[in-house]
Parts: sequence; structure tokens; C-alpha cells
Amino acid sequence: MGPLRLAVVGDIDTVTGFRLAGIRHGYTPKDIEEARKILLSLAEKNFGIVIITERIAHKIDGTLRKILEKKREMIVVEVPDKMGPIKERKTLEELVRRAVGITLEKK
Repeated sequence: MGPLRLAVVGDIDTVTGFRLAGIRHGYTPKDIEEARKILLSLAEKNFGIVIITERIAHKIDGTLRKILEKKREMIVVEVPDKMGPIKERKTLEELVRRAVGITLEKK
């Protein structure tokens, strides 16, 4: 097995930032169909980690899930783009309640 392959998919500002940080494989899809094709190609080429902006990931959620079901060794990390996160971050209390079904008591 060779070195871990890393790629970023997102808007030009996000991709440029990650390229400045040393990631060589950066993709800026023009539309959602191109984003799907890029992700499928990265999966076929056995990329280990793909960093993708939340906005793109949200729009291709079905394709993303199918890829991850087939390529379990591939890690996809969603990051906010320059416009900020699209999802509200859950508090620890909300995450525990959702995962375990109990409410944390504050003291």
C-alpha cells in the first residue's frame, strides 16, 4: 500500500487554502453533476481522505453515501466554506441525548 492520498473538493477559496497547506489534489466543480463525477473518480483512484465543503456534500448526499458504503476505507471530512457552516453545531448535551437517549443534568 502506497502513501495516503488526500484531495479537497470545494469552492476556489477553500481549495486554494488547502493547496497552500500542501494538498496537491484540489477540485472546484462547476456544478453538482461535476462534483458527483469528481467524487466517483476519487473513490476509483483509492483516495484515502477527501475533504469536501458542506454545501457540496449536502447537495450530493445520496451519491456520497453510496460511495462510502462501497469504499469503507475512504474518509470524507466535511468542512465549512467561506460562507460558514450550513448546519448548526449540536451541543454535547444534544449529542448525548440523541446517541444514548438520556439528558445530562447540569449542576
